[in-house]
Amino acid sequence: MEKNDTQVRQMERKANMAVLEWKEEGEKSDTLHIKAYALAFGNVDSWGDIIAHGAVDAFLASENKDRMALCYQHDINEVIGVITDAGVDEKGMWIEADVLPTTTGKDVQTLIRAGAIKEFSIGYYANEYHFEKVDGYAYDIRVLDAITIVEVSPVTRAANPQAVLLDAKNEGAEQAEEVKDEVQEDAPEIKEEIPETPTIIDDVPAEDPRGAQIKQMEDHVKHLQEALEEECSLDVVQAVHETVRTRLEEQKADKTAEPLSLSKQEVKQVLESCGVSMERAQVFEDKYDEAFGAYTEIPAVNVVAPRQFNISTPSVSIKVAPDRSDLIETRIIGGVKYIMICADENVEVNGVNIHIKDQEKETVNA
Repeated sequence: MEKNDTQVRQMERKANMAVLEWKEEGEKSDTLHIKAYALAFGNVDSWGDIIAHGAVDAFLASENKDRMALCYQHDINEVIGVITDAGVDEKGMWIEADVLPTTTGKDVQTLIRAGAIKEFSIGYYANEYHFEKVDGYAYDIRVLDAITIVEVSPVTRAANPQAVLLDAKNEGAEQAEEVKDEVQEDAPEIKEEIPETPTIIDDVPAEDPRGAQIKQMEDHVKHLQEALEEECSLDVVQAVHETVRTRLEEQKADKTAEPLSLSKQEVKQVLESCGVSMERAQVFEDKYDEAFGAYTEIPAVNVVAPRQFNISTPSVSIKVAPDRSDLIETRIIGGVKYIMICADENVEVNGVNIHIKDQEKETVNA
């Protein structure tokens, strides 16, 4: 498959300030058992993302949970142990794992014991997300609604200098007592602060994946508009949205499925099925090839935002439930273009329930 700078079906990474516990598996064992938070819920990280509560529920209930690897510094070829358990609480997702006595594993054990490594990070695919406005930010925040975690890694850069080792056992009586004394001095303050500020940072100084995804979404919209011109109707946008949204729901239900991606042929078929001419569909294909590469598949969440269906004019903005775009249609009445909204159910304006009079209905229908 050809790859392009705008293709973003790639693993993203986030490092989490993690309170780390560890203990020896017996006095003479070479295995180090650890427990740590792999990610935190609900706060905005340095890439402008929030991991939503429930974002890993489907993943943890799937077979992919058992494929989650314990690596070092996000090197998928540097497996240092096994993840023995994982779950969630109000703060985030935690893991328990055994760091094995491989060549690198021994080094990592030494670093953890010394307190040089106190933080964990995830490599993941963003399966579903949407954007929200959050007070204090000039840009929309990406909310990760569903992710698939590929690997968890101990990483170097700390998110918070107060992330500390909380427990140590079987290091020798004298050393254990020293560590225990240090932990007891620091732990009360740390336990109070961590839940309030579970800061997440991205550990990898690479290109912002969120920026790449936004660019791909913007490029797709731009090329669709330019290719279809006057054939870019509400019906076309609704058809693309509903097709992709339905497939994403099916993929979500299949907990073993990989994140959904779409080829240009699949998007082109949707366009042709809702009346787009072959000529305009071919223009779209040409622009797709030029922008993304002929054989590149785009993550479905970069084709449509499955959790939103928004309509706007310079003066009006309308948010529609993503599965009810069928309530919207366009009409020309008396030479004036209108967006029509089915309003048979309860209608509120600024929180006030209003009633549409029969006379008003007759006037519109006339």
